[in-house]
Amino acid sequence: MQVVKEALEVGNKALVAKRYELNSNLTGWWFKAYQEKLLEEETVIHSSSSKIKKLEGK
Repeated sequence: MQVVKEALEVGNKALVAKRYELNSNLTGWWFKAYQEKLLEEETVIHSSSSKIKKLEGK
């Protein structure tokens, strides 16, 4: 959630992704999920998630 909040404040998802050493596509997916109300404060996304691995191209 912190990454999404910073992306909203900064207005640059790629910059925030770089700050956290994350793939910008992953940050974009989180941002989109948050905007579509699929990601909430309590939501925890684990790095083992197959959807995340797919987004990261692994």
